[in-house]
Amino acid sequence: MEIIQVKIHVFFALVSMLLGTFVTANRPRLSILNEKYVSYREYEPLTPDFVFHNYTQTLDHFNYKPESYMTFQQRYIVNSKYWGGPNTSSPIFLYMGAEIYVVFEVGVSGFFPILAYRFHGLLVYIEHRYYGTSMPFGSKDEAYKDANTLGFFSSEQALADYDKVLNKIYMQEIAPISLLEDPMVEYPHIAYGALAASAPILYFKGLTPENGYALVVSNDFNSTSESCYKTIKGSWAEIDRVASQPNGLLKLSQIFNICLPLNTSQELKDNLEYRYNIMAQYNDDDSLLTFCNASDTTDSDEYVLNKIMPR
Repeated sequence: MEIIQVKIHVFFALVSMLLGTFVTANRPRLSILNEKYVSYREYEPLTPDFVFHNYTQTLDHFNYKPESYMTFQQRYIVNSKYWGGPNTSSPIFLYMGAEIYVVFEVGVSGFFPILAYRFHGLLVYIEHRYYGTSMPFGSKDEAYKDANTLGFFSSEQALADYDKVLNKIYMQEIAPISLLEDPMVEYPHIAYGALAASAPILYFKGLTPENGYALVVSNDFNSTSESCYKTIKGSWAEIDRVASQPNGLLKLSQIFNICLPLNTSQELKDNLEYRYNIMAQYNDDDSLLTFCNASDTTDSDEYVLNKIMPR
């Protein structure tokens, strides 16, 4: 039974992943959202309408090496509460998993149930490989061990995963279904449409500045408070200057109330950059404005590092 011969119904895909997945020795970060962030975010527990499933997924969809045939359990969730049934023109709304466990995404994607209610749609949420419980090689430690195990962590492999899961749903005759990948780019012959909520779908090397995300974050701070922006900009060099002095890392640890000893100044700068990104991207409870107000209310001649760590 070929999907492309089936009459395609209205279909939207909420793409919540960046198109470029980088393979490094450290955990690839598709965007700023990860477990560090969601650990302190609250969301409602899922109702019984959300049914959990696992699909035995192939590790490598594009090669024929012995390890390519390894499998792992990929988690997905289906909600048929508003589903109009396979014999109607009701759509399937697919949530392509982002860089976090899928349960969290269900809890914060309130727009999806609204769409399902309005159009009598079936909701399908598929967890991205290497996140949540959808972990190749049996564990997170093994999956993220080195470049060899991370070599299967790519957007191409993830999109092929979604294709396999949706084909299973189709073969179970839940509904005729089509798949949309990088919106209408990779698999246009079986795709109908997509809604890219936050994915920079044209963020390719050579087309956009490599520091485009950082520029947006910087502009957010600059438009909120120019003095706050300048304070942050001036703090980077001061952090390196202090770190280069005898016991400089210890002094930085004391200034920023760090629990564990710093090994390099870059560790501190990475942590601060992460926090600035969170403020700009999510701005929970006006956190960006709150931070800048606190920084700006210090004395003009206050030490620059005290301004970004206001007491």
